[in-house]
Amino acid sequence: MDSGSYYIKIYGTNWANDYNLKWTTNQDNTPPLWVQAPEDQQLIVGTDFSYDVDAGDPSGIKEYQVNDTTNFMVDSNGLIENKTILDIRFYFLTIRAIDFYDNEISAEIRVVVHALELNVLIVVNSTTIQPGEYISFSCQVSGQINPCSYNWNFKDGQFSSLESLIHQFNNIGHYNVTLEVIDQYGVIGVHNMLIVVESDSDSETPNIPGYELILLLSILSITSLLIAFKKKLNV
Repeated sequence: MDSGSYYIKIYGTNWANDYNLKWTTNQDNTPPLWVQAPEDQQLIVGTDFSYDVDAGDPSGIKEYQVNDTTNFMVDSNGLIENKTILDIRFYFLTIRAIDFYDNEISAEIRVVVHALELNVLIVVNSTTIQPGEYISFSCQVSGQINPCSYNWNFKDGQFSSLESLIHQFNNIGHYNVTLEVIDQYGVIGVHNMLIVVESDSDSETPNIPGYELILLLSILSITSLLIAFKKKLNV
């Protein structure tokens, strides 16, 4: 026998042909069952959310409900959609399926809205230093869902997983420092910054082939001209 309300009329007679009459009611107290248990959902920010849930009950499903009616709506068939543009964050949804006798089953899911990629910016106190000096490294990240992991590569054989740190460069050269940030849902962002390590003489001397020889010849030429000019004055 299916669940539902049944009105049963029972009567009978005794030896004196007296009738006894009785009515009984069988009420459906069984809640619906999920055809498939609702699961957590993910989507990229800026895209529409659509998720179908399905519950079954012998007396039928009267309606579906969600707790967050500001951002989501659900129709009579269990299709959940967003009502607003969803921001990057978690949304916690309680979904209810209610039968015609107000028995219900509920499930809680988490809707995660994340970016397609993270925006990462390396922040330093200087991009040009001398050998042995330190640079302070930190970063600015947006679009992430924390916690995040940080992977620094200083291109001098040194690495770090700290969010911010101080690093020393010992050798002259150009270092294209890379930072990769990964949030808890695997969304990645990368930024590079060029660090120049040079000595004082390197910064003052132009990087021209044969510059020292040209400078020496120029000095000798000027000196010769001055000597010749002085001799001419003494004549």
